[in-house]
Amino acid sequence: MAVYHLRLKVLSRCLGRAARPGGATRRSAVAAAAYRSGQRLYDDSQGRWFDFDKPDVVYTEIMLPETDAPAWMGDRQTLWNVVERAEKRQDAQLAREVEITIPRELTPDQRIDLVRGFVGDIFVSKGMVADIAIHVPDAADGKEQPHAHVLLTLRELDPTTPTGFSATKNRDWNEPENIARLVAEARKRFNDTELPEDKDALATAEALRNVNVWRREWAEHGRVPGRGVGPRR
Repeated sequence: MAVYHLRLKVLSRCLGRAARPGGATRRSAVAAAAYRSGQRLYDDSQGRWFDFDKPDVVYTEIMLPETDAPAWMGDRQTLWNVVERAEKRQDAQLAREVEITIPRELTPDQRIDLVRGFVGDIFVSKGMVADIAIHVPDAADGKEQPHAHVLLTLRELDPTTPTGFSATKNRDWNEPENIARLVAEARKRFNDTELPEDKDALATAEALRNVNVWRREWAEHGRVPGRGVGPRR
């Protein structure tokens, strides 16, 4: 049976734990991209190479919005070094990662087309740059465990700035303000009353959150093979 799991997390510059002696003192978007793509990338801000041997990486691509995207954004090392330069805070959010499970039943080309169609429709069409890496490691049962890591930029494109990204992040890409407020109010009301109707209202509000919308969209794309697939760059 095909499964369409989707997980979200935000890559922050802050480690979130005490640094180990001699270890990294912060997270890096360049390092994250190098690990997921299985490539050797140089981090300008830290003056070091990140090189990961990832034989399970079978496909990588950077998908760009059709408008206002300069060609240099298609280079992985340049892209994520510029993202690093665009963020000034020590605890800055650098990228959003979407991790999606791909059905084993699909052929290699079908897997690529499914991921590209979903990412193009849901993220790139909104103005995000998407760095895709499809991995096919072995699962515990000895069969393939195909999945994709998608790193997404957090700022809209702006050709008038030195970095090519807008001066502020698009907060709606985290959660539209009206939805966040609706969920918070519904959760508070249910916590206060514990009434069944307020529980239902909370569930309805939660369904509108980006993560749940995107999970439904991923499952929907899986039911309609080839949906939204454009030419590969």
